[in-house]
Amino acid sequence: MGTIIELFEQYSAPIILMIAFSSAVVYVLKLVIDKTVSTHFDRYTKEIELRMNRRSEFEQKVLLDRYELVSEIANRIERVTTDLNRARHGAEVKGLFDKGDIVPLTEIFEDIASKRYLLTEQFYQLFLNQCQVVLKIANAKDKSCLEQLTRKYLSNREEFTKLVNEVFGIDKISW
Repeated sequence: MGTIIELFEQYSAPIILMIAFSSAVVYVLKLVIDKTVSTHFDRYTKEIELRMNRRSEFEQKVLLDRYELVSEIANRIERVTTDLNRARHGAEVKGLFDKGDIVPLTEIFEDIASKRYLLTEQFYQLFLNQCQVVLKIANAKDKSCLEQLTRKYLSNREEFTKLVNEVFGIDKISW
């Protein structure tokens, strides 16, 4: 309080009023600038939040689509293997062969190639290897070769299970 009285004694009233007015203007400008910066920062934060949320939803959709595709292809390979086993034991399996071609296996090869971007390289290579093993099983003539290929097929299936658990964390989900 003493410094204000000293100012009145040293300076004239118009100068003191000008200093007070300038202080008030600076204070108001500070408030306006703070409010503007805060508003822009809040808007920026909201935009980033929305982008992250959209990206998260996109990633979740891609992950779900990838899981469904991987499951479908694995099931189709199993079906072809089962049908080949049935045909090998004398059962007639409709639509399995057409002029020496294994029709459902060819379709799987096509799907693997066309959906490679969604499968990722790990699943693409694994499915490609598995289909090639199934093709070799279909063409196997002797029992020892068939047993070796069957072991390779089962080994690939185990690798598939590990990869699914690694990528999707299925084994970590619990109630």
